[in-house]
Amino acid sequence: MIASSDTHSPAAAHSGLAWRKSRRSNNGGSCVEVAVLDGTHLARDSKASNGPALAFDRPAWTQFIKRAKAGFFDLPE
Repeated sequence: MIASSDTHSPAAAHSGLAWRKSRRSNNGGSCVEVAVLDGTHLARDSKASNGPALAFDRPAWTQFIKRAKAGFFDLPE
């Protein structure tokens, strides 16, 4: 399990941020967008851009990216 600050950032707190999607996104609607605010990495569902975002401190974000690249979160075929 990845440790994080377990905070959810409300939509109003992250309006105006530069959100971005992965270049590997297939535009099929199942995308995650990320932004950085004061050193905290935020992730949200692109289909619910007015909804909450998960907040990760730097160590938790680094661990999440490492595991994602290793295929830890891949769905079975």
